[in-house]
Amino acid sequence: MKLITLVCSLLFVSHVHANSVDITDLKLREFIPGASSSVAYFTLSNTSKEARTLVGVNVEGIGRAELHQHQLIDGMMKMTQLPSLEIPAGQSVTFEPGGLHLMLFEPDAHQNTSDKKTAVFIFKNGEQISSQGQVISLMRETHDHSHHH
Repeated sequence: MKLITLVCSLLFVSHVHANSVDITDLKLREFIPGASSSVAYFTLSNTSKEARTLVGVNVEGIGRAELHQHQLIDGMMKMTQLPSLEIPAGQSVTFEPGGLHLMLFEPDAHQNTSDKKTAVFIFKNGEQISSQGQVISLMRETHDHSHHH
């Protein structure tokens, strides 16, 4: 009976936290041959009534991922690592070029633009949310002018 109660309790906890943060538009930029790092972009939307704190991300095929941001310091743009990031209740945070971004290091192998990778977002409260993202080409990203037409 205790086991059934435990299983039901765990299922309830999982259900409560299942949709507290939505991860959308996850894109992982392919590694340039010879480069030791790349980047990923996405949007986190906290749909809960409490702040959520992102403390890490594990990406399939990537040895290490770090939260980073660009900041203007003494007139120069500098990149700094963040130990965590709070997403206020009912708010969204976008990781994009020139701002917040996820640095990717130590790929297991060459990442192809046809690849889809699973990322697990880890929150301070123990929540872990998986999302699948597409590996995108740096060339397409920088030379795609279709939005001008």
